Amino acid sequence: AAVITGAASGIGLAAAKRLALMGMKIVLADIGGARLDDASRAVSAIAGDDAVLAVAADVSKADEVHRLAERAFGAFG
Repeated sequence: AAVITGAASGIGLAAAKRLALMGMKIVLADIGGARLDDASRAVSAIAGDDAVLAVAADVSKADEVHRLAERAFGAFG
């Protein structure tokens, strides 16, 4: 699985879509909000719902990075 930060737009979203096309499981991480929801739907349309996990996280905060890692490992090992 790939964990992509800044995944709601720009390079992060483009990378998530490309990796989804390659068959990878994707963890989308971003501050949250509607853009993260939109990104999750777009990547899920490529990879399937079971291959995508969206996590609202501020990666400048250690506790949120820890929570992100726990969610990623819990979903995809």
